[in-house]
Amino acid sequence: MKDFDNCYEKDPHQPRLIPTVGRPPILMEEHEKFLHELIDEKPSLVISDIMDEIMSTFS
Repeated sequence: MKDFDNCYEKDPHQPRLIPTVGRPPILMEEHEKFLHELIDEKPSLVISDIMDEIMSTFS
């Protein structure tokens, strides 16, 4: 982490490059397209409704 801190100290307006941890994302292009269409159709959905729609469509 020391290298990342030094990078930030040089230019605090640049985004910090922090290594990612955990598993890679599992959303594919078809999921992204589905989400864009769903939110365009129903912009008032909350995250729990969106998750329900994803699970019912892709599982």
